[in-house]
Amino acid sequence: MPEISDWFGGTWEVRNEPVILVPDSGERRPDRVMIRGNETVVLDYKTGLAESSHRKQLEGYRKTLERMGYDNVRGFLLYLDPPELVEVKSQEDFFLPFPLDPEA
Repeated sequence: MPEISDWFGGTWEVRNEPVILVPDSGERRPDRVMIRGNETVVLDYKTGLAESSHRKQLEGYRKTLERMGYDNVRGFLLYLDPPELVEVKSQEDFFLPFPLDPEA
């Protein structure tokens, strides 16, 4: 997967399985958090079939890092067998507000 080779090339500050304490929720532990400049990438490895809970879990990591002040946080699931990389975006990322025409 050429798109992820950069993440393992030594140019990112890498934190493997960092513990993130969340008030009233315990802790979160993403598999890999990478930081370079004003970019942050959170990556979670998965085996087996894709499940909606995987996206929800990763979105939680992404939002937590944003609330902690990390910039430009992107989240990805890396399924190992078969290999597949999936970017997880929040529903808000897909919502583009537009004026509603009450006449329509």
